[in-house]
Amino acid sequence: MKEHSEGSDSSTSLTLSAADVARKFGVTRGCVSQWVEDYRKAGNSLDGLNARKHTGRPPQLAEEQKAKLVRMILRGALY
Repeated sequence: MKEHSEGSDSSTSLTLSAADVARKFGVTRGCVSQWVEDYRKAGNSLDGLNARKHTGRPPQLAEEQKAKLVRMILRGALY
């Protein structure tokens, strides 16, 4: 971790390595690198970090089945 001042401005910024950030958030360095890449691709905007739609297999449970499952979970396990 490094602290440094830029120019004659009295503001101080903190520079962290990808490994430091990964440890702080409990993710891999690769994940942090992807965040940085997405941020830069969005023109150094936080918009690049917004969640994207996930692709893959759609949910298999119908809404009625999901509601029944929730009721069963809330009722608790029978022993």
